[in-house]
Parts: sequence; C-alpha cells; structure tokens
Amino acid sequence: MRINWLFVVCAWTALAALYGQTATETVLHSFGNYPWGSDPYGMLTRDSAGNLYGTTYSGGAANLGVVFKLSPSGTYKVLHSFTGGSDGANPCAGVTIGPAGNLYGTTNRGGSANAGVVYEVDASGAGDGALQLHRRR
Repeated sequence: MRINWLFVVCAWTALAALYGQTATETVLHSFGNYPWGSDPYGMLTRDSAGNLYGTTYSGGAANLGVVFKLSPSGTYKVLHSFTGGSDGANPCAGVTIGPAGNLYGTTNRGGSANAGVVYEVDASGAGDGALQLHRRR
C-alpha cells in the first residue's frame, strides 16, 4: 500500500489548525564549547528520575566529545570527556541505560586501532573513567 504523504501532511496541518494547538519549544540547555561539549549527536536517553543523558561529538577536555547528564532542574554535568586513547573519541550515537544504571555507547574513533570502542560510563558521575568493552575490528 502506497501512502500519499502530501495528503497526510495536509490532513495533519488542517487538524492542528482546527483544534488551535500550537507547539511550544523550551530550551533545556544551550551547548557552548570546551570543556562542556559541543555538537550534540544522537538520541537522548531518559531515566526513571527524569534525567536526560546524551553525547556530543566534539568539545570536552580534548575536543573529542563528552557523555553528559541533564537533570530535571536543568543542571548539566559532564560524566566523561573522551581523550582519544583507549576510551575512544567522537561518539556518533546516544547512550543506553543498562540494568545496573550504567550508560553504554559507541565512539567513532579511538581505541587500539583508532576505529572506535563500545564504552560504559557510571551514570551517577562518581568517576570519570569510561571502560573500553570491545574494539571494532
């Protein structure tokens, strides 16, 4: 079955106008640059407490990206700043939360072959050590 997307868009627009609903945007955090991270990349992940977790492709202490946490009150914290060594560099995806509450993700570069890593970060921010779990071959 082929969907006529123009019809779908027009119908949606007409319904929105009919009900007078307008979308509003609220900026939760505005990225700067070093050392806080810049160029956010990938999807955000939300935990049960309402914290948002994500990554930036660049910025951070070595300008190689960060993993960050944004609390419901708006507090922004860098959980890990990538160095480009065994911890990886330039994450190109968001993170996922594991059963113990740690964050898992991938980087585009870094690791022993400079081909990226799968990493784990403590979501509480208690440490700044990303653990290399797997090297791409």
